[in-house]
Amino acid sequence: MYSGFVTQTKVIKRAGIHQRFDMAAYKMIKPYLPASFPSQKDIIHFEGYNGPDGLKVKNPNEAELSHLYDPATDTGEVPMHIANHYARLVESLKTGDQIRAAFEASWMAHFIGDGLTPAHHWPLEEKLYEAREAAQDVALDDKDFARLMAQAKKHWALWGSKGHYSTHFNFEMGVAFALIMVPIRANFDEAMLAHARRLGPIEFFKEKAREVAELNLYERFYKEGWNNDIATIIKNDIAPTTAAVIGYIWLLAILEAGQELAMAKPE
Repeated sequence: MYSGFVTQTKVIKRAGIHQRFDMAAYKMIKPYLPASFPSQKDIIHFEGYNGPDGLKVKNPNEAELSHLYDPATDTGEVPMHIANHYARLVESLKTGDQIRAAFEASWMAHFIGDGLTPAHHWPLEEKLYEAREAAQDVALDDKDFARLMAQAKKHWALWGSKGHYSTHFNFEMGVAFALIMVPIRANFDEAMLAHARRLGPIEFFKEKAREVAELNLYERFYKEGWNNDIATIIKNDIAPTTAAVIGYIWLLAILEAGQELAMAKPE
């Protein structure tokens, strides 16, 4: 998901979808937040260049975290990253370390956002590996032309009109453009918070990820390209849901840290 980068070091925060998810989530739960929870400004500070996507800029191809998750098979690292940041957020809230809490809240929100994005449900890393392996299968004693054609085939599989990289990039840019002039609004529902508490943060996230995956938006985009129907679902369903899930899981961390919400909470 787009994090607002316009150059390797320049980020426009209000253009970044992750930042806008965080702001919408924060606005939704702001009346419930105790004073111990970090500010929106501090949370946003750890997005963009200071967020998970910043690792790709600072150290490309080194120590990059996987941002993929397949809800249908429950495979991928995203739930693990969410669980790790959630646990450290709870601990930071217990100890009153607001800077660390802001970092953990932000990075956790980033992985929630990616895990609820249809493009991240596609097994991109597996497909990239297959394309590279296919190109390397050409024997060293083959003619130069055969190796050249294998490399061209790999490049097309990655960057062609339906390539793995190009399709992923085009979908995420489509989401960014679809939301650029549209406010993201998440509505608080006490019954949903109670439901999230019963499931726990990870199972709640997985439930919402399955609901997004069942819409088959990425598969539709691959076949049909970007269209008004897909854009409408992104604007009216996926974006508000993603922001809400981030907000609910932040509240779960507050409650698990043994702190009370600022307003009446569900039983």
